Amino acid sequence: MLKRIESMSVKPFFKKASVQFCIILLCMATLTAGVLYITHAIYSDQQLKDYKMAYYTEQTYRLSSFLGSNIVGDLDEKENMTLFDNLAKSFSIRYEILDHQREEKIHETAFNTSTINNVSYVDAPIISNGKLLGYLRAYYDIKSLEMSPSLRKFQNSLDNQWRIVANVTMLVLIVSSLIIAKIYSKSMKPTVTSALTVLQGKRDIHVPKSGTLEMDYLVDSLNSVLVEFNNMENWRKQMMEDLTHEIRTPLTSVQLMMEAIIDGVYPTSTENLQKIYKEVDRLSRLILNVQDLSEAEGARFGLDITKVNIIPLIKGTYDGFLFVAAQKNIKLYLKLPNKPCVAELDADRFVQVITNLISNALKYTLEGGTVEIGVEINSDEIVFYCEDNGIGISEEDQILVFNRFYRVEKSRTSENGGLGIGLNISHALAQAHGWHIVIESKLAEGSKFSVKIPLNIK
Repeated sequence: MLKRIESMSVKPFFKKASVQFCIILLCMATLTAGVLYITHAIYSDQQLKDYKMAYYTEQTYRLSSFLGSNIVGDLDEKENMTLFDNLAKSFSIRYEILDHQREEKIHETAFNTSTINNVSYVDAPIISNGKLLGYLRAYYDIKSLEMSPSLRKFQNSLDNQWRIVANVTMLVLIVSSLIIAKIYSKSMKPTVTSALTVLQGKRDIHVPKSGTLEMDYLVDSLNSVLVEFNNMENWRKQMMEDLTHEIRTPLTSVQLMMEAIIDGVYPTSTENLQKIYKEVDRLSRLILNVQDLSEAEGARFGLDITKVNIIPLIKGTYDGFLFVAAQKNIKLYLKLPNKPCVAELDADRFVQVITNLISNALKYTLEGGTVEIGVEINSDEIVFYCEDNGIGISEEDQILVFNRFYRVEKSRTSENGGLGIGLNISHALAQAHGWHIVIESKLAEGSKFSVKIPLNIK
């Protein structure tokens, strides 16, 4: 259990952007240090080789100078052989004595140069009394670990240089990693703080942009979600207010009339019962509208797609609205082609769409106005339209009319303006079929809604 708690506390720490970024930088720093080490090893090895060759060259010239000062006669004199042997013993040097043309060996120490790895040699002239007698060729093993105090000192200086460079480099890289990680994470703090605020339930904020371009994209997405969420919340609150008001009105009316009948104030007459029935019917229609809205929100429309001639459907719907139009003194016109218009659709849902559009046109057309419905047949689509000369819709409202519970005139009652869900349901049904609803409108001039139905009959 303790191990589990420790792992749970450690894991979030390593998920922090600053920690992860710092770890990445430290890994890069370690890699850089490794490259520096390899570079130093190659550089130091070459430097040591060069220093050894310079050192061995100097030593060889000293020996040749010593021979030139102590030699007797020519190089091949017997007296000189003892000098040559003593030279090899005293200095532990492998060498050869060559003539002045370097073609003939006059003397050599007993050794085999083929056994020496990385064997190198240095030639130094042997000069006696201003005369070139020959050359001293000394052999050296560059890779030998046996070094003189001066070589050892040079090697130590190279190692010390490497330690200083390595330590300073690692220190600079570590400090730089911490600073960069801190700066990088600091730029993200406003976004993180705002995101935590959103997580705690505060949605009415705007998350500021910070950090990288990818973070900006993420913040834009988050802000878009917040805007949509706030809109949903506002719509939900508006829905609850509208539903409460719309349901309370018929219920209160029914309750009062029933109490009056029970108390004997109103007689149990057919007229009073019809009033009660009217209010109950109104409440029932309201509940059905809410049910349709629920289906639209959940995209749960069940479509029964068949090949249908829409002309009779439109004619029947038109006939059903003639009485409503006459009550408001509105002239309702119908323009249909003189041939069948067959499309693949759900007949009941199609009637529901055009019913909502016609009903909406009659609601927002003033007394004495006109509403025209009809069909146009194009090469690739059938267009049903509903045009009125009512109050019209502003450009700002045109992009909102299909939203849930949106009403151009929010002060209207349910008898005129309704809940504002008819167009939303029609739009959802059109999308479910693959149709497009287009709106054209001007304030005080009227509106035209067009349903474009593609001809995809096979």
